[in-house]
Amino acid sequence: MRCSFRSPIPEFSDVYSCEKFGECTPCEKRNDIACCDGCEFFVPSSEADAVQPRLNPVIGITTAPRKDGLLDRCVSSLQVAGGKDITIFAEPGSDLSGVLGTRVVQREARFGAWRNWVAMCRELLKKEGDLFLLCQDDMVFSSSALSIEVPNKKFAFISLYAASHYAKKYQVIKNNKVAKVFQLKDDADKHAKRIKGTVRMKEAPHGIVPLKTNSFWGACALLFQRKTLESFLNHRIVRTWKGARRAKKPELVANIDTAIGLTANSLGLQMLICIPSLCQHEARYSSIGHGGNEGRRKAWSVADDLKAESKCACAAK
Repeated sequence: MRCSFRSPIPEFSDVYSCEKFGECTPCEKRNDIACCDGCEFFVPSSEADAVQPRLNPVIGITTAPRKDGLLDRCVSSLQVAGGKDITIFAEPGSDLSGVLGTRVVQREARFGAWRNWVAMCRELLKKEGDLFLLCQDDMVFSSSALSIEVPNKKFAFISLYAASHYAKKYQVIKNNKVAKVFQLKDDADKHAKRIKGTVRMKEAPHGIVPLKTNSFWGACALLFQRKTLESFLNHRIVRTWKGARRAKKPELVANIDTAIGLTANSLGLQMLICIPSLCQHEARYSSIGHGGNEGRRKAWSVADDLKAESKCACAAK
């Protein structure tokens, strides 16, 4: 991977400070400045870029006040992945430290999760570009996130994030045959108990795979084609969405993923998802009170460099 925490030191051509550890442990350092050469988690950009041509989507990030601000890491990881055209759409009171040089659209009044997302989409569509990557501020991306091969066909979206239950299935086995398949282990356990069967977990196929669901989870990093995004915004569901629980105030409307999934199914378009996940949901605290990043709110299968980064984080603690 290419380290998302390194910061170049202008006085040196190949020397970096490390924002995460202060120094890269396996490397030599000069005047307390770490050198990344030789670090097991670092691959020079020239080698990484040669692996796969990179996409150049228009990128939007919605952000709102939260206890564990991760916006700087989100932006940094997207830049490492090759992201160039990045705009942040910030609710009042958002922590914008660490993102100097990145374009910010500051909301003067609270929009709320849904209205900020829709407004972001409309504003980004004013830019030139055929692909649009719409992100939440608490995602950390793999260095290969923008190196995927986009299918040459119309689709609803490609989710770079795969919630844990999309990366594995639970088969209920009866008389050595698959009786039924479930996304959630609790449901599989209940059915197995009812028919006196056993449960077997099976990992989902890797790649950009079709996703069939009536209740989409995890609108954390979605890649849209221009015409499809325009169709979504003009659809009745999006235009009239009040949230799954019919919020009384506009700024309280949420459930972005539910609305997007319903709209995709209504349009008859195939949802696609990347397995392993090309980003991880890092926030321990939700900005809208939806809980942390455990269970189905975290990717179970992730790209190799995200696994390495997770090990680094544990070592740092």
